[in-house]
Amino acid sequence: MSEPGASLTFDKAEVSGRTAERPGPVTVRTNAAAVSVAPGPHAASQGMRIVDREGKRVRTARDGTKLYFELPEGVESGKGSLTAQVATKVPLGRVFTGTGERGRGQAQILAGSSQSTVSATATVNWAERGPAPATTARENCADSGVDITVSNGGDSSFPLRVGKQREDIAGGGHGTVTVPVAEDQPYRIPVRGPHGYRKTFSGVLDCTTAAAGGGVTRQNAPATVERPATVGGGGVPASDGDLAETGGGAGTRLFAAVAIALLAVGVTTLRIVRRRG
Repeated sequence: MSEPGASLTFDKAEVSGRTAERPGPVTVRTNAAAVSVAPGPHAASQGMRIVDREGKRVRTARDGTKLYFELPEGVESGKGSLTAQVATKVPLGRVFTGTGERGRGQAQILAGSSQSTVSATATVNWAERGPAPATTARENCADSGVDITVSNGGDSSFPLRVGKQREDIAGGGHGTVTVPVAEDQPYRIPVRGPHGYRKTFSGVLDCTTAAAGGGVTRQNAPATVERPATVGGGGVPASDGDLAETGGGAGTRLFAAVAIALLAVGVTTLRIVRRRG
């Protein structure tokens, strides 16, 4: 089995809105009991707070908690971030096996845990007037490409530029541009907009995977920058003898068969001796 990993992420990596509003929400996704939440240093210096829907300040959150960015009045257009962090114990282990003449020896298992820290970041773009973009990317296996989606939380249109493609995103609306990418091809997609807005999505399009029955499946996956932060191993590859069966391989089965045979011979001999007696 794969070792369980401690995970922490947000359902959105970026949101946008006007300074008179509370941009958001971003939802916490974690398997930890609680995580700490705080605005980034630059955002904190401008007086930004992390709050819930009612405007109450939030310092700790759990899975499913919705977070909003509260901006002070009169703050200029800009961007900020919030960071969630959790420290957790992750199971780990090692297996020692013999080699050469000792290859059939008993495997030794050492198991324990390690203290690990996981963090996730969400970004907010705000503006008193004009466009306020928030951009996300997702691999689109059905159309063999990467979908770039922009949500405009401002009050005027946002001219989206992705490579040679152009699209105007109205204030309060959103739009998607699909960039063609070949299977197994690395991609680097820059997104540009007014007021110096720049963002880049990169990765490798990997839609085709081998299914259990030898077939092929295709599925959408978030782009590199959207993937959750995860610690913990992916597990030890399955083999003929897994950890639960250590010491229970062919050698042990042979010893058990020999023991049963000797027991049967002993019982038979005892019966013969008693009859002769």
